[in-house]
Amino acid sequence: MVPDEEASLLEGAGTKSFSDVREECLRAKAKCNPDDRHKRIRAERRLTQHKDSEGAWKAFVRGPVEGAS
Repeated sequence: MVPDEEASLLEGAGTKSFSDVREECLRAKAKCNPDDRHKRIRAERRLTQHKDSEGAWKAFVRGPVEGAS
């Protein structure tokens, strides 16, 4: 992780939307060592799926870019 980013992330968190804060956190996490970042993303890879209220199937996939086509 990048601990020196914490103060700036917390500073604006009270006035920004949740999605903006989440994106800023992801950008901060992207600044860490590339090998560490790849290992973390690979360890946290996932597929979630469900049927929504309308009856449509929905899926979310997250994993490392390498190997994705």
